[in-house]
Amino acid sequence: MSLIKSATAALTLVALAGTTLPANASDDNCTSAPSAEWRTKDEATAAADALGYKVSRMKVEDSCYEAYAHDKDGRRVEIYIDPVTLKVVRVKDKS
Repeated sequence: MSLIKSATAALTLVALAGTTLPANASDDNCTSAPSAEWRTKDEATAAADALGYKVSRMKVEDSCYEAYAHDKDGRRVEIYIDPVTLKVVRVKDKS
């Protein structure tokens, strides 16, 4: 009986830990804010353009905007943008 209680307690802690992680704790999570608080894709594109990226396509991936773009040197990149703050949280070189 105590083994079952211990397992249940452990699973509960794991579940709770997943909900209390900071917004940028994982590469796959940009924000925990509801989508009603997200800025638009056009605003995210403008923010990336202001940083020197030429965005060709933008989509939602998990809790991020994922932009397919070229950097200032012409390399293909994927940019992950926090949809609330519009900060770039990760850039992947795809060249």
